Amino acid sequence: MRRLSNALAIILGAVLSAPNIVAQDLADGWIIAPFSIDYDQRGSAIGDYNISGWRLDPQDRSVPHIRFNCSERAGLVAIVSPTPEKQSDIGRRFKPRLAKTRLNIEGRKKTVVSWLHIRETGIMQTRQNQTAKQIFNAVITGAQVNVNLPMGGGKASFSPPPVDDAFKQFIKSCDLG
Repeated sequence: MRRLSNALAIILGAVLSAPNIVAQDLADGWIIAPFSIDYDQRGSAIGDYNISGWRLDPQDRSVPHIRFNCSERAGLVAIVSPTPEKQSDIGRRFKPRLAKTRLNIEGRKKTVVSWLHIRETGIMQTRQNQTAKQIFNAVITGAQVNVNLPMGGGKASFSPPPVDDAFKQFIKSCDLG
């Protein structure tokens, strides 16, 4: 359950809680920014906690896209959004569900991976750091990423922006190099 709540924190981690820090737009393709989310676990043995780290978003979120988050608590996480994000989705509560679908990265063998899926928005988040790293490496190599969507939703293809200065800063900030 702790892992599910951590994952939900990262999926919905679109809110930046550091008002004095502005997202860095260092180049054409990616934007890096800090994020921080506080959790109140009333009645839980876990207690209250915070997830803080870095997020890497493509500048153009009006098309299907991939974004990344990293934190000490959750590691590297990849989030795929097969539909454009809507401003109305921010702050809404959603119920994530587990889903297994095929992931096909150009030049690699197709694999079945586990995701947290939010049906209302279509957003899917990797559940394993290994899957997130495969998608991350696909961006570095410029490989096409294809995902079968759950519940008979078809397929989504992602062509992430190329590596740029913001992407390199994310690598340094998350100690991925």
